[in-house]
Amino acid sequence: MTNLYIFVAKAISADSVKIHVSRVDDGFLKFRLARMPKDYHITDHFTVMDTSEKSVFLYVSDDKVSDPVGNLFISDGFGYKFSHSLENIIKGGSAVDFETVESLDGTFIANRYDVNHGKNNNHGPGQLREVTEEDVLAEENAQAEKSRMQNSGNMNKKQIVTELGGDKATNRGKIEALENFNQKIKTYITHNKGATWEVIQAPEQDMRGKSTGCYAEDGCSLHLHMYTNNDQMYAPPYSQESAVGIVMAVGSIGDKLDFERGARKGTFLSRDGGLTWSEIAKIPLIYEFGDHGGLLVASPNVQSTTQVRYSWNEGKTWTKLKISDAPIFIDNIIIEPKSTAQQFVIYGSYDNSTEQVGGDVQAPTKRQTGEDVMITLDFSALHEPRCKGADKPGNDDSDFELWSPHDDGRHGSNNKCFLGQQVTYVRRKQDVECFNGEDLERQTMRVPCLCTDADYECDINYISNKAGKCDHIADPLNKFGQQI
Repeated sequence: MTNLYIFVAKAISADSVKIHVSRVDDGFLKFRLARMPKDYHITDHFTVMDTSEKSVFLYVSDDKVSDPVGNLFISDGFGYKFSHSLENIIKGGSAVDFETVESLDGTFIANRYDVNHGKNNNHGPGQLREVTEEDVLAEENAQAEKSRMQNSGNMNKKQIVTELGGDKATNRGKIEALENFNQKIKTYITHNKGATWEVIQAPEQDMRGKSTGCYAEDGCSLHLHMYTNNDQMYAPPYSQESAVGIVMAVGSIGDKLDFERGARKGTFLSRDGGLTWSEIAKIPLIYEFGDHGGLLVASPNVQSTTQVRYSWNEGKTWTKLKISDAPIFIDNIIIEPKSTAQQFVIYGSYDNSTEQVGGDVQAPTKRQTGEDVMITLDFSALHEPRCKGADKPGNDDSDFELWSPHDDGRHGSNNKCFLGQQVTYVRRKQDVECFNGEDLERQTMRVPCLCTDADYECDINYISNKAGKCDHIADPLNKFGQQI
């Protein structure tokens, strides 16, 4: 259940469900059957990923492979009719590698298994696999088996369960493991609400000004850690609605997401909703935002430390602050829910091992924790000046600027229009070190405009190709798009 929808799964067999949806606009009194471009309800697992922008992002597990992957679907504005958005999104434990960028509308990040990694091909991300003759034969066998079972009226309960299990194996075909699963994971981002996905552009330079030499045309990009293979507890991508455009994440640069324990990982920051990124640390950090994004606080969390670092200029420069005489493992940094205050709480446990080096501590072979600890930080005592000129952003004597995230053409439109409107935000200038204050009422200007091709998504039974056009999905089974 979310603020806008209630989802109900109705079992139709031992291993499949149908999804029913009810909307707040109907008072949650009516339920309708969700429609998909293919019978993806032959699974007992689905996850509602996001409903914050009225459309529903729905993850449905792929039961044809043994690895934890699934398909992402997005609904229309009513939450009933779904079209395919991205395939082979991975899942780690109980969480799907999918994050909503709360600081900018229409922006989402996901990790997916790239089946064509390292190959020359013409298939774009998010493309559904073609239906083959093997699929047709498997479906025919499944229907024949189902018919035989329905004609067997004298089976006991145990036999029915056993036969359903056989039907499941036949219907799904041979369940195979994906090739080199952990070596083909890449991070993708969408700036247009799932209509198209692309790899994340790596920073041109690292934090020391050295060229990264990483270019998308060479198969190199930025990859971000989320929940899969995350035994080191790296912080997932993080954003807040009050901190317009700001995103922080832990990741690595290369041709894939590197899960190896000894692999080089850093912390990255974007202030334009994930379009461009900069490296802010050579190690993984845990992070939190305050003062509407005007104050950033971060600290190592995979090794012990005696200090945190903070920034008043959205990550351009950082100042270290000692918070403890003895090294501690910091589990998290938290703030009030809206991230508008300047007071933070840090909690963790003391480090009972290893040798301290320059404020941070070298990681021991085995983590040894002591007593729990909680520390409060109040940055209002630094007495930074109050920001001025919010009513005249863009002027030389104002601490605020006007920013439109659609000026860069990230959506493929040339009229600065996205989903029928031109959006302009008022935000603090990066180089001005002042505080916004909890009572700041951020201005957002929205001007209606004509939609372009970039504002539309493919209808049910269609999928976007590399040229951005919608191709019809082959349907030899005559099953796609049926009301299920």
